[in-house]
Amino acid sequence: ARLLIKASEDKHIAYLVELLRDINPEVRTAAMITSGKVRRPELWNILVENLHLATYSNVAMAGLTAAGDATFHTIDSSFYKTGQYLPTMQRIVQLMGRIGGRQAMELLWKKIDYPDKKIVSELLLSLSFLGFKAKEFQAARIKLMVEAEIGDVAWNIKVLEEIPRHTEYDDLIRGSIVEEDKTNFANIFMLLSMMYDAQNVLLVRENIELGTTESVSFAVEMLDVFVSEELKPKIFPIMDELKVEERLSRLRNYYPPEDFENYEDLLLQIVNRDYNRLNRYTKALAIYRLSQISKEVTMDLIANLFNPDPLILQTAAYSIYNIDKSAYLEHSKRLKPMTKKELDKAILPPVFKSDDEVYHQKMLLIERVFLLKKMEVFSAIPGLQITYLAEAMDEIMVQAGTTLIEEGEPGNAPVYIVVEGKLDIIENEKKMETLGVGDIVGEKKMLESEHFDFAVVSSEACKLLVLRKEELFDLMSLHLELVEAILGILKDRNEPIAEENTMELFV
Repeated sequence: ARLLIKASEDKHIAYLVELLRDINPEVRTAAMITSGKVRRPELWNILVENLHLATYSNVAMAGLTAAGDATFHTIDSSFYKTGQYLPTMQRIVQLMGRIGGRQAMELLWKKIDYPDKKIVSELLLSLSFLGFKAKEFQAARIKLMVEAEIGDVAWNIKVLEEIPRHTEYDDLIRGSIVEEDKTNFANIFMLLSMMYDAQNVLLVRENIELGTTESVSFAVEMLDVFVSEELKPKIFPIMDELKVEERLSRLRNYYPPEDFENYEDLLLQIVNRDYNRLNRYTKALAIYRLSQISKEVTMDLIANLFNPDPLILQTAAYSIYNIDKSAYLEHSKRLKPMTKKELDKAILPPVFKSDDEVYHQKMLLIERVFLLKKMEVFSAIPGLQITYLAEAMDEIMVQAGTTLIEEGEPGNAPVYIVVEGKLDIIENEKKMETLGVGDIVGEKKMLESEHFDFAVVSSEACKLLVLRKEELFDLMSLHLELVEAILGILKDRNEPIAEENTMELFV
């Protein structure tokens, strides 16, 4: 696969196509690197097919980036392919931003009205990275997007006022709404920088985030200088330092606030809100909280039994079962047999289990999220990214005396999180430390060139969450917040991170 970089004749391309589909990951990876360097259009579709696979996504991205703007026709056509994977679409938008150029800007702008906000957010990042400046007809479209983001902030302000502080789950919902606002503000500033001077917008953002009375006043005064007159009465109330009642009062003419009959009605409105307005983490929390306070199974919960998002689907099924077991058994009959089987396995207690049988019922995805959110190592990561981490993890049971990591093993061994039981850290045949529930091991070694100077052995039967490094790198390539959090973990190590090691991590 590596030697084929030197082969320029057409007859050699057939061999490269075969190697691109090889079952051995190392061979396939080498073939992808070669494909990027030989720059043959016949190979680009095969690289695009690998963009959604955790093991190969980053290598496929590198290959397509190396091929340059000649790939635009192929990747743009793939973006609109029916049934295309969402990660593939996100990476196609990233690719255009990485490769750059006028054609990339034009292709990205054509996707500005795409109905999925995840794609639009990625698109805005790419345009911002390319230094995109909106023309008159484009500025009008961007103003509409800014107004929509302000509307989301206004809705969130009202919701935050109505959420009680009864349980830790109410606090989680409040926290998720605050995270939603951070994303909305980031998008607003990004959009403003496409219409106005980027340095001025950056200065406003820094002063708003500083949060002092003087800095906020200065930021609002700056906005007053360069923001258009029709945006001022909408953007000032969310930027200025005002009481909640005054904020809502100023926004009322443009974004009439919704009324909630009670807390349950508020949660149902969160569940039913447009996916481009609230993310899956906030919706899953609301559905889970409904399982604790609701007395009947509503049509809203039943509808989410057919949600394609596995987190929402599983949480809705759990809530229905928790509220009314007979309703779950009745409505789950309409699901696809495989989906129902997986839900039953996750939710229903074992019926024919003998006393001496070891039965392992896996945690719900939402329960994994709760566990990860409590861990200090993941505390800087927003809830939405935590849900993706939880989904990428596997759950295993190991018996006492099982060696999970051997001394001298390469650093690309999986990350382990203890759910039940204890793990021993053994160095030079001496027990150095014991890890318990909520502890993590393997997160401080990332590269194959690094090696573990200790072994990890289970001292008793353990339930563990396992995250492969390939899955982690795949998520990092899609979510900037994860990159920042993982770099923070690596910086906590005793030894400094060499510059070449950092580059190797991302390549």
